[in-house]
Amino acid sequence: MLARAMYADKINFLFRNVRDFCRHEYLLVMGIAQKKTKLGIKMSKKNQHVVPHGDNWAVKGAGNSKATSVYPTQAEAIDRARGIAQNQKSELLIHGENGRIREKNSYGNDPFPPKG
Repeated sequence: MLARAMYADKINFLFRNVRDFCRHEYLLVMGIAQKKTKLGIKMSKKNQHVVPHGDNWAVKGAGNSKATSVYPTQAEAIDRARGIAQNQKSELLIHGENGRIREKNSYGNDPFPPKG
């Protein structure tokens, strides 16, 4: 009995230390990643781009090769991308038909007063 209690104490001690040392990984492994924001752990922000996609318009996350969604009009794509950018507190970049950025909106934590 004493050996079993000592073994349990050692396991608990190790578990507490590993949990504290690897807090981020522990949250992911335990399947409670949704609590990250409540604990103050920052989630990645990915800027959203509205780009031409053949005869349609696509919403793409920065660095993604595939479109998040495709819409027949630029206005519909902008509405969807704006919602994603606001949710992720990131930026929305709207490209024109020529592919160049024509408008940029930030929904993140902007510095106040702005620099410059």
